[in-house]
Amino acid sequence: MMDYSKEPVNDYFLIDMKSFYASVECIERNLDPLTTELVVMSRADNTGSGLILASSPAAKKKYGISNVSRPRDLPQPFPKTLHVVSPRMNLYIKRNMQVNNIFRKYVADEDLMIYSIDESILKVTRS
Repeated sequence: MMDYSKEPVNDYFLIDMKSFYASVECIERNLDPLTTELVVMSRADNTGSGLILASSPAAKKKYGISNVSRPRDLPQPFPKTLHVVSPRMNLYIKRNMQVNNIFRKYVADEDLMIYSIDESILKVTRS
């Protein structure tokens, strides 16, 4: 059996930003990310198809979709209450940097581990 008493002890916050792309798009439009029906969807003009990259919690719940759904999985024509927007990766990167700068107010750079565009790990042992 392993003796964990000799291992270092640290405290971490693991932060996963909820429906990040969809939340950013809602905020940019002054919409509530938790109640607005919104999907971020790529479109392939040459195929007439696309992919839902992100969806707000309200859209996921109402339409039963996930982040691997296709436009055909949504009601046709799209409901008037549903915001369908194109992805803006540069904007998401910019907002990610702003969020991580907020985290830097609370932890040192060496204690901030950026895992992905919507996930960060903060070592808060010294905080």
